[in-house]
Amino acid sequence: MSARRMLPFILINVMVSAVVVLAILYFWENQRVESVPLAVQTAVAPTDLTSPTDFSAAALPTETPEPPPEPEGPPVHVVKAGDTLATIAQIYNVPIEDIIAANNLVNPDFLSVGDQLIIPVGGLATATPPPPEQRWNHCPAPFPRSP
Repeated sequence: MSARRMLPFILINVMVSAVVVLAILYFWENQRVESVPLAVQTAVAPTDLTSPTDFSAAALPTETPEPPPEPEGPPVHVVKAGDTLATIAQIYNVPIEDIIAANNLVNPDFLSVGDQLIIPVGGLATATPPPPEQRWNHCPAPFPRSP
């Protein structure tokens, strides 16, 4: 084939390739998730700090608030997107095997978002064996024999 006969095919090939690349880029950009702001900033009005403030005894609270009750039992972790047992174990400084055993996980590689995992902080509770039964291993005193 001569160069004159190949030129239209080469130009058509360049045009088709350019259209395909542009179409792919167009669809690629449309699939991206639009970023959503995670926090909304609010403007705070400045306060005048030059005037003295009158603190009277009536303005001070008389009762001290009680601390919130501490939760009983081990903490519970709610699985979020991207959580793995390794990251959860690292957060709570607990071995992965303890988390698997505490939650009776059949497949530790499968976690669902929203699962509640019991975190055995301080190790798993081990069963205390019952005290052994006491056996009397002594023989009774022999009866005195009469002569």
